[in-house]
Amino acid sequence: MSQSLQYQNKQTVKEQFIEAMKSRTKKLAVETIKLCRQLPNTDEARIVAKQIVRSSKNIIVSEKNHVEVKNL
Repeated sequence: MSQSLQYQNKQTVKEQFIEAMKSRTKKLAVETIKLCRQLPNTDEARIVAKQIVRSSKNIIVSEKNHVEVKNL
C-alpha cells in the first residue's frame, strides 16, 4: 500500500471519528434538553435540571477537547 493511500485512509478514519463524536454530542445535548423539559416546574427540579445540564456540558466539552487532540 502506498504512503499516500495510507495517509488517505487515516484521514478518512479521522473524519469518521470526528463526525461520530459530533453526532454523539449533539444527541446528548438534545436528550438532555428533552429530559429537563419533562421535570416538574419546582425549585428542586430546576436545581436538578441545572446540574444535569452542567454535567452534559462537561461531557460535551471533554469530547470536543478529545477530538481536537486527535486532530493534532
